[in-house]
Parts: sequence; C-alpha cells; structure tokens
Amino acid sequence: MTADEFWHGPLDLARAYREAARIRADNRYTAEWREGLYVYSALGAVLARTLCGDKNAEYPDAPLFSTPETAARREEERQRRRAIEMRDRFEQVAKRLNKAIRDRQGENAGD
Repeated sequence: MTADEFWHGPLDLARAYREAARIRADNRYTAEWREGLYVYSALGAVLARTLCGDKNAEYPDAPLFSTPETAARREEERQRRRAIEMRDRFEQVAKRLNKAIRDRQGENAGD
C-alpha cells in the first residue's frame, strides 16, 4: 500500500491490505508446516529402513495435500491400480486352479 493510498484512499483499502497480508502469512505458515511434514516423513522412512530394518517404510509417492481436482484424479488412479491388482490376483488363482484340474484329469486318465 502506498502512502497516498494510506492517507487519501478509502478505509476499506487499508483493511483489505491487512487481510491480504494475514492470508499471505497464513499461507506461508501452512506451506512451511507441509514442508516440515514431508521432511518428517522422509526422515522417518530413512530411519525406519536403516535402524530398524523395516523394508516397508517408504517415502510417500504422492503429495500428502492436494486440491479437490487432484484428489479426485488420485482416487481414480488408486482405484485403477487396485482393479489391476485384483485382476492379476484372479489370474494367478485361475492358473493354479486350472493346473490342479489338469493334474487331476491326468491322474484319472491313467486309471
């Protein structure tokens, strides 16, 4: 806010500048907090892997915070990956069952 705006501008303008400064400070604080959470996650994963031998400790592969649009996209991607995983499991079970059936048919043919 310029000095001229401060002295000769409308009162609402100073209020709007103060509100904008407060919002910027809140956004900066939130961004710093999120950055700290990412650092915490990374250090936790590294320490769990090195000190405890936990092979399942991984750094998050996707952002922890997102907009509703990216959250919806991420949810769709998660569902797609889950469907592929379920299909692969089903195919494995079907192969095992088919092999067991063929083995039994082979045993019965030898009788």
